[in-house]
Amino acid sequence: MAYETLFLQDKKDLRARRQRRNSALRRHHIHLSIFRVPVMEYLGWDSAKASLTFSIMFPLNMAGVIAGGLLCDRIGHLRVIGAGGALAVAGLLLASLVTKNSAALLYVFYSGMCGIGGGLCYAAAIVNANRWWPERKGLATGITVGAYGCSTVLFGALVDFILSTRLGVSGTFRLLAFVFFIVFALAAIPMRLQPAAECAAETEEKAVRRSLRRQYSPGEVLASPRYYLLLACMICVTAPYLMLNASIKSFGIARGLNVDVALLAVMLTGVASMAGRLISAWLTDKVSVYLVVCGLLCVMFTAMGVLSVAGGAGFIVALSLVAFAFGGGAGITPILASFFFGERYMSSNMGLLMVSAVAGGIVFPALAVQIGENGLPSQTTFLVAEILEAAGLVLLFMIYKLDKKRNASLPRG
Repeated sequence: MAYETLFLQDKKDLRARRQRRNSALRRHHIHLSIFRVPVMEYLGWDSAKASLTFSIMFPLNMAGVIAGGLLCDRIGHLRVIGAGGALAVAGLLLASLVTKNSAALLYVFYSGMCGIGGGLCYAAAIVNANRWWPERKGLATGITVGAYGCSTVLFGALVDFILSTRLGVSGTFRLLAFVFFIVFALAAIPMRLQPAAECAAETEEKAVRRSLRRQYSPGEVLASPRYYLLLACMICVTAPYLMLNASIKSFGIARGLNVDVALLAVMLTGVASMAGRLISAWLTDKVSVYLVVCGLLCVMFTAMGVLSVAGGAGFIVALSLVAFAFGGGAGITPILASFFFGERYMSSNMGLLMVSAVAGGIVFPALAVQIGENGLPSQTTFLVAEILEAAGLVLLFMIYKLDKKRNASLPRG
């Protein structure tokens, strides 16, 4: 009897410790990433300084994508990916030399050089995939952007393992620089080869189809009302996820998930985003891009509504759908550039459409802080998200009517 009493008391103590730990996480809203804690310990930073690393990197990465799209039309995708790879490798090597006395340089080397370099490579890879498989543009783009999303999961596990060894933070940066150099060098080999489909003359059917479509230059895109409507529509697609992203883990804990399940929810958002990029882009080979964008807006609208009240498994499913729709919006952006503005200047026009990601990445995380409660999404957050998705549907309908009015004969994908 005494043993049973002690056993029950131990269980109560364990439960109390778990509750105190979860309570502490709710109070402080701890958001962990693989690099954050080791970098904080290595450089003596607090959480705010460590978080600023990503806050700077994200818009610079998107700026790299925009610049990469514009440069591909001028100097070619191979040179762009070479420049991006060199910038990323150099950034990692220089980041490995940063010490506590020069900690601020990490923002320059890691956030700046690696962010811009990665964006240049991303844009060049998409351009290359589209030129290699012009008749399967959606699938080719989906695989490329899906691999980009998958890299977070794959390299996350690799970096986590490396950090557990004696290499430490600086050694991890150097090893990643070496790995990326090998990857970029190997990737350049097939990119130098011109596939037979590209070398061959255009088929008569393709030539006729292309001649019927207006090929918009970047200047003409900027003068087109459709560009601004499309830009606003894509901002609406991705905005809700950007408002939630910074607080996913602590929001899940506040909804009753334990720490391990909350971490699983964060991982599932990465998988769902990758799936959204691949599936949405692939669907543009099968159905109109209008239907795909409409579907993403509807999925986001429904998922945010469920997420505003759900807990447990419903919370995880709804959150995954939000990430899926966000990934889908990112995945079809290159295809939208080709669909609405032609293929001739697709690289540059893709960069112009990526402005939506930069604008959203700056505006909506800041907005989430203002309308949230204690660092977590509030009912106002979900109301704003629902309004944005409804506005996105209206904008999409306006684009469709504008195209129909101008008798735009646009093929699918």
